[in-house]
Amino acid sequence: MLNGSIPSSLGNCQQLTLLSLSQNDLSGSIPKEIFSISTLSIGLDLSNNQLVGSLPSEVGKLRNLGRLDVSGNMLSGEIPSSLSDCVSLETFYLDRNHFRGSIPQSLSSLSGIRNFGLSFNNLSSKIPQYMENLALEYLNLSFNDFEGEIPTKSVFKNASAVFVQGNTKLCGGIVELGLPKCRIKATKKRELSHVHIITIIISLLGVIIVSTFLLCWTKRKKREQSSGFSLEEPFTQLSYRSLLKATDGFSSTNLLGKGSFGSVYKGVLEVDGTNIAVKVLDLQHRGASKSFMAECEVLKNICHQNLVKIITSCSSIDFQENNFKALVYEFMPNGSLENWLHSSAQETNDG
Repeated sequence: MLNGSIPSSLGNCQQLTLLSLSQNDLSGSIPKEIFSISTLSIGLDLSNNQLVGSLPSEVGKLRNLGRLDVSGNMLSGEIPSSLSDCVSLETFYLDRNHFRGSIPQSLSSLSGIRNFGLSFNNLSSKIPQYMENLALEYLNLSFNDFEGEIPTKSVFKNASAVFVQGNTKLCGGIVELGLPKCRIKATKKRELSHVHIITIIISLLGVIIVSTFLLCWTKRKKREQSSGFSLEEPFTQLSYRSLLKATDGFSSTNLLGKGSFGSVYKGVLEVDGTNIAVKVLDLQHRGASKSFMAECEVLKNICHQNLVKIITSCSSIDFQENNFKALVYEFMPNGSLENWLHSSAQETNDG
């Protein structure tokens, strides 16, 4: 029986096709140098020793290797993903070690593998779904910490070829494996019902919001109609030129009166002969622009039978490139309020 460590000088044996050191008392770590023996094709067997440490990633250099057995040692760490480069591998045993982590996804490229042993380790996570696509004839995953639903195709259909006992978190699979049924589907149904409930609640809230908006809008429209005024009522479009012509160039003979912010002229629209009163704002006067905007806002939102009806407004530029703002009303031919008040007072004095 051999003991001690595996000498790194074995890497110089470049004609080896098989290296078997199993059933000894070898200790220490696996030297990386032995993975440089590219001629190894039949197998590398280091099983049933006292080897420690990890399985070096250099193992991927053995592209022609058909069998790798390191079972029955004290190896630890994760299964190296570089094993996927061992494309000729048919038999691979890692049983009875201390490997941890999950089975690498990269091993899905081992299309020729037939025998795979991972029992009595500390491996966890789910069994990769790709394993049911491999041409496995023997798979031993027993006594690890795998979880979730076990696949059901390929080798997983044969209870005499797959071993999963000792994994208390596994479920599903064929009946012969004796695993409990998975509750994943029931959970999905509950999640789906929760989604439906949330969807219904959101839909109801949307209907309530839209209904409230439509109700408020309808009430507002009714109030507008009852007041005899509609914000959507179109106003006549008049230009500075048309107002200039209607008032004969804003002549003094058409002047009806003056106020704090402008003058009022009588005019006749050329298009239809309508008599109008044009209030021209004196924009040189401080506050005239604000008065114009305020008056537009007020007249836009109210309408009463005892108020003079506004026809339109005009905000433009005159022929001298000066700003021009005016309000156009229906002409009231019965004189001004001042005349009515003064004439009433005079009639009272005469009486």
